[in-house]
Amino acid sequence: MSLASVAINPFRFPAFRGRGFAIVLLIYAVLAVTVVYPLLSVLIQSFSESSGLTIAKIREVFSTPKIVEAVWNTLIISVLTVAFAGTVGVTLAWLIARSNMPFRRVFDPLNMIPFYLSSVVGALSWQIVAAPRSGIINELLKPIFGGPIFNIYSVGGIALVLGLFYSPYVYLFTLGSLQSMDASLEDSARMSGASKFTTAIRITLPLSAPAILSSCILVFVTAAGIFGVPLVLGVPGSINTLSTLIYTAINEYPADFAKAAILSSALFLFTAVFTIAQIFLLRGRRFTTVTGKGYRPLRVDLGRWRWAG
Repeated sequence: MSLASVAINPFRFPAFRGRGFAIVLLIYAVLAVTVVYPLLSVLIQSFSESSGLTIAKIREVFSTPKIVEAVWNTLIISVLTVAFAGTVGVTLAWLIARSNMPFRRVFDPLNMIPFYLSSVVGALSWQIVAAPRSGIINELLKPIFGGPIFNIYSVGGIALVLGLFYSPYVYLFTLGSLQSMDASLEDSARMSGASKFTTAIRITLPLSAPAILSSCILVFVTAAGIFGVPLVLGVPGSINTLSTLIYTAINEYPADFAKAAILSSALFLFTAVFTIAQIFLLRGRRFTTVTGKGYRPLRVDLGRWRWAG
């Protein structure tokens, strides 16, 4: 930096080449202290117990029918949550970003309402609405069907609540991808004779695949590890998940840290498998749009389906 530039900008400090590396190193150090150290503490304490974190202990934990059922419940709830949140989030993002649906500017912030609310509040609300014995909907429909129709205290009920409250994650990821997409690719598909539906399935959504898959991974991991909703809706229906069993293992007397560490490893396994699946699906594929001119997102005319959208 020359003396002239320093004189013109007296408050500008000389650039430090290692500043970026130092900031990254500081962030990783903070993460190591706040995340890695507590996890290591749990593992160390589990090894120090009389039962210990051994192969026999792992075999004992995963041979218990209650835990095996909890593993399957966690997996099914996470998959159903991803399916529901993905369908709702991608559909809403496409309608807002790429269609001529009326009142898009009004619905855009409304789609984010679950993002600002607690999923536990949603679980308590759905208890009032769809509880099998006292739910408002079941009470209204009981004279017609002779009994309860909806049971929120179920695997599907837990996935429904989580899917509703995690759909904004998919919506945000997908919306940004659709708004920055080059419309000339869709024009080319239309000129080749592709319909609106075929263009959306074969061109639009595959180009948004990285954003959609990333949001689905986030939803899957969050749904697998969440504790509040399975506690509120799972306990009345005798449905256990890994998170509720981890809580029980740590808070029971005496605390079984080895069991909690093993169950936590199962949650990590779910995350690793889903991440590897994303890498495999996107391997060898490029999602770069090269264009030399400005472009605007293409609005698809829904015709008579505008108001239905």
